Amino acid sequence: MKRIAIYSRKSKETDKGESIKNQIQMCKDYFNKQYDECTFETFEDEGFSGGNTNRPEFQKMMLLAQHNKFDIVAVYKIDRIARNIIDFMNTFDILQRNEVSLVSITEGFDPNTPAGMMMMTMMAGFAEMERMNIAQRVKDNMLELAKLGRWSGGTPPTGYRSIEMCYDGKIAVYLEIVPELSEKIKMIFENIADGYTTFYVGKLFNMSNKTIYNIIQNPVYCKSDELSKLYLEKLGYTVYNYKDMFVSVSEHEGIVDSETWIKANEAMISRGNDARPRLSSKTFLAHLVKCKCGGGMHVDVSSHVKKDGSRLIYFCCSRKKHNKE
Repeated sequence: MKRIAIYSRKSKETDKGESIKNQIQMCKDYFNKQYDECTFETFEDEGFSGGNTNRPEFQKMMLLAQHNKFDIVAVYKIDRIARNIIDFMNTFDILQRNEVSLVSITEGFDPNTPAGMMMMTMMAGFAEMERMNIAQRVKDNMLELAKLGRWSGGTPPTGYRSIEMCYDGKIAVYLEIVPELSEKIKMIFENIADGYTTFYVGKLFNMSNKTIYNIIQNPVYCKSDELSKLYLEKLGYTVYNYKDMFVSVSEHEGIVDSETWIKANEAMISRGNDARPRLSSKTFLAHLVKCKCGGGMHVDVSSHVKKDGSRLIYFCCSRKKHNKE
């Protein structure tokens, strides 16, 4: 009796071929014609790319294969296993060492022969090339959408949501302000423009300082005018035309005026260029001493007052504030 593992994968985003259900049924039909008796165990990864082997059902199948649970691993096509040569060859090597055959039912190659191995390697190479072509087409399409001022996908920036609009019978996706967040975004820009740090503003609005930093740097919040165009060109952007960095005017409403946006960015850039202070009224070693754990140490003063009225001054690891260990 042949013990057969059927592996099927389909990427929802790009694949237009056979469904997982059809892939499995075709594999079963193929082996039922080949052998009088066989058992099947199916492994299905839906919505996973073939760009790497980090797929839950695939990993489970390979683990069972290494424990001699199967005689054959069957796939509809080689690119279901992997879409790059390295992953394919690693997978084939593991199966071969555990005396498990790999069969592609539609391509009909026997990897146990030199000619079959060569053909399977070539097919894996073609699959890798196709994956790279698909990735490039997706990237090019997103760039074209952005050049037209459309939202090209992903999580919308804080304060916006994506909406669908119809132009000439075609659906286009743009950004729209979330009204209840508009004032919050304005206040973030105003606080940064007034000189407050991203850390302080983050605490004020219950956001991480990284989120505040990303908001300030994002041109999507800036209203389009000649001043913003000149400033963005100064930063290295090509305005309205695609190069490495570009911005494009869109249909959505900007939340902050160009002067506030520029002032906030200039304030953040200025603080980033300022050197950290090295002066202290207690010791010239402030900001220079490191703990053995690798963390910085800050100067602290003991609450205990000695008989002569003095207090003990000491260095304390800054990580103690966040990690009691």
